Amino acid sequence: MRSGGEAADCCRARSIKVQEKQPQLRCDDQRGSSPSDPLAAYRQMRREQPQLFRNPKGPVGTEIVYDARALRLAEQGGVDRMKQLGVPESWARLGLLYQNEFFSVLRDPVRFSPGRYGIYIRVVMNPAMTPGSVVLPLYRSQVVMVEQFRHATRDLHLELPRGFGSPRLTPEETACQEVQEEIEGRVVRLESLGMMHTNTGVTDEQSALFFAELDEIGSVQEEEGIVRLRLFDVEEVERLIADGTITDAFTLCAMYRARLRKLL
Repeated sequence: MRSGGEAADCCRARSIKVQEKQPQLRCDDQRGSSPSDPLAAYRQMRREQPQLFRNPKGPVGTEIVYDARALRLAEQGGVDRMKQLGVPESWARLGLLYQNEFFSVLRDPVRFSPGRYGIYIRVVMNPAMTPGSVVLPLYRSQVVMVEQFRHATRDLHLELPRGFGSPRLTPEETACQEVQEEIEGRVVRLESLGMMHTNTGVTDEQSALFFAELDEIGSVQEEEGIVRLRLFDVEEVERLIADGTITDAFTLCAMYRARLRKLL
C-alpha cells in the first residue's frame, strides 16, 4: 500500500478523470451465465486458475477432491444431504454454476473427513478485479456517512462510502473515486487501514480499508440509492455501533481499525 502522502497524490492526479464520471460496474449491470455443462466448465476453470483450487499442506477441514470416484462420492453425499433437507436433489449438482464479470459461483466436491464426502458452495471473485475499497472520511473532525438503500437486504443502512474494485483502478484510486462520486468529497489525505475478508464462510472476496481527510463535501449520488449524507462526531458513531443501529460489517471494521491506530 502507498503511504498517506503518496495515496493523496494519487487521488489528486486522477481528479480530472474521476470528475469525468467513468462508467461504473454495478450489480444491476451483470450479464452473467450458467454453463450448460457445469462440471466441464469447472474443470476448465481449475486448469486455468489452479490457485483457486489448492489444498493447503497438512490437515484441512474441507479438501477439494478430483478423481472420478471421489467426485461420484461427493455428489452422492450432496444428494443424500438434499434428501434429508427435503429440497431438490439438483441442488447437489457439482461444478461452475454461474459466472459474471464480478464473481463465479462454484459447488466443489470435497472430503470433510476420511471416508465422508460431500459438497461445498462458494463464491470466488474475478482475479482481474482489484479489491473493492471502503473509506472512513473525516470532514472538519466529523465522520461522513451515507444513508443508503441496499437491494440485498431491501432496507436502508447507515454506512461508510465504498465501491467495487476495477481492473482499471488501484484500491487507492477506487477509494478517491467513490468519495468524489458518492458525496462529492475531495481527499487531501488517504491512509491505508489494511485489508479485510468480507465473509470467509462463503467467499474469497477482500476489501481495502482507508482512512481519509476531506477538505470539501457536496451532494449525494441518488441514483446509487443514497438517500442522504450525514455527519457524526466519532463518539456518536460508536454509540450507533454499540446500540446496533449500524450493522454494516465494512463500517464496523474500518472504525475499529482506525481506533486501534489512533486515527480517531
